[in-house]
Amino acid sequence: MDAGSQQRRLHFDPALPAPAQKSLQGHSVATWNSGNAGASAAESNGNSALPAWGSLDVVTTHMSGGYLLSSRTNYTDEAVLTEHFTYHSDFGAQYFTVTAVVDDLGRSNITSSTFRKEPNGTRFNPTDCEIIR
Repeated sequence: MDAGSQQRRLHFDPALPAPAQKSLQGHSVATWNSGNAGASAAESNGNSALPAWGSLDVVTTHMSGGYLLSSRTNYTDEAVLTEHFTYHSDFGAQYFTVTAVVDDLGRSNITSSTFRKEPNGTRFNPTDCEIIR
């Protein structure tokens, strides 16, 4: 097994055409959503206490059909996956939240996972996936 060694390519140029052949990873187009990070004092009504936040938004198409591990729901090769990768801090801790929406044949499946940043990498221990048939 790959134990966390998969790589994914995110294209930041929306004009780049998707490949003709569909694949498990599909064709992903990414954009930065800066939220309030670039807001001027006038845009924030002079409230300097507004949080600076942002997210990486990714839309993936041209995937071959498969199923979602989280819910074991299948999806077709017409599915569109929209993901939001958001970094934020609350209560003195730093978090990373991934929200994924799969739109397929008129139905949507939404999942969200939040990860707390550890002070160092000692707790990171990738393992092989268990294949269940």
